[in-house]
Amino acid sequence: MWTGRILGPRWGAILAIMILIPGNLAYLAQNLWLIDAFGLSQTFVSTGLVTGNPGLVSLGATLATAPTGFIVSLIFVGIIFLIGAFGIDFYKKSLRYSYVFYVFSAILFVAGMLVAASGSYANTFDVVMKGYGITYEQVQTTVNSNPQLASFSLGSSLLAVMPLGFLTYAGFNYNTYMAGEMRNATKTIPRGLILSVLIGLVVMSTLATIAYSSLGGGFIGGISYLFNSGQLTSLPVQPSINFLVSLATPPWMTFLINLNVTVGFTLVALSFTISYSRIIFALAFDRVLPARFATVSDRLHSPYIALIVVSIISAIFTAVWWYTGWAASYLNGAMAINVAYILPGIAAIVFPFVKRDLYKQTVKTLPGWLSAEIGGLPVLSLAGLIVTGAWLFGMYSLLNPGYSFTYLGPNLPYAVGQTLLFVVIGLGIYEFARVYNKRKYGIDIGQIYAEIPPE
Repeated sequence: MWTGRILGPRWGAILAIMILIPGNLAYLAQNLWLIDAFGLSQTFVSTGLVTGNPGLVSLGATLATAPTGFIVSLIFVGIIFLIGAFGIDFYKKSLRYSYVFYVFSAILFVAGMLVAASGSYANTFDVVMKGYGITYEQVQTTVNSNPQLASFSLGSSLLAVMPLGFLTYAGFNYNTYMAGEMRNATKTIPRGLILSVLIGLVVMSTLATIAYSSLGGGFIGGISYLFNSGQLTSLPVQPSINFLVSLATPPWMTFLINLNVTVGFTLVALSFTISYSRIIFALAFDRVLPARFATVSDRLHSPYIALIVVSIISAIFTAVWWYTGWAASYLNGAMAINVAYILPGIAAIVFPFVKRDLYKQTVKTLPGWLSAEIGGLPVLSLAGLIVTGAWLFGMYSLLNPGYSFTYLGPNLPYAVGQTLLFVVIGLGIYEFARVYNKRKYGIDIGQIYAEIPPE
């Protein structure tokens, strides 16, 4: 919405399509896949291993593969749709109750890592994992044979920041799509954007530090290498940190630690679904999409048609995750995602200059520091430069073979073609809507983008 009003409606339509399609594939559908593939499956496998219950292990293994896993993911699509359909108040209550459990189980996770730090973890691991032909010592031998697994590469880490590291923060900016449903949005949104990133940074850095000090970075890298290189195929689930930690805890903690991950992925998928539905609602409200897509339930006050559309798209893309793998699903659309984030950055850079009057009118309603200048340049423009530079570097990381985990290589033409396709789709939808509304109603929808909405 903002980008369209600054750079022009065509760019706004392009950005919307890039968020709704590759953004859905990379973020929303990924979390719907992770709910089951990493969450529920690890919950049952780990609990089964700790309790010696092969039935639970078998159930977890079944949940980790299609078609059972895909069916469960579709059930979560339906659950998330219902939460959104019951309205924003029900959504807020769902978040509050979920956060209580999430914080409690996260505390258990930290406690579990402290338990894993004891000298008995190696013996516990060997006992629990004996059925998979892997021991703690074998993992350490792998690390010794492949010293790069325990070494740190600043260059590789930097190249992985935007394609992979940003997954930690993906969606932090999506509260802007719900501005019309917020109280005092001009203060709430900036505060939420900043605090969410800072809190996420502190919490994730702390958890990563504790995890690597308790389990050992070499052990984590070693067992991940064995699994992803096909040398530990008998293990039915990814040996993630929460899975490894939970093997050393009592069964009830094992279950809750892994359920924490399931709830986390569910909350992320829920928030993405709500946000994406508001994008479709806004497009329909601006007449870029049919007005029916902006239909709101009289009783529940939710844009249920938009939610249905998002849910259908999510279900389709979740199938892609289950049947093609994460690399094909995420990295091939990563180029378009980079472009999608660059566009708002460019809009922020030029806003104070190309829409000067509109800029002055807008910043009056924002906190004072957002209208400040540094070296003669508005803070907003400087922030836009940082955003644009970061995502240009993200595009570079996809083209650089120095870090093969994100290097597109032979898939580069596909990724570029996919990005151009989304540009064409966005332009096509807008031009069709412009001509249609002009001929049928005599309305120039381009004029809608002449002002920034009051919220």
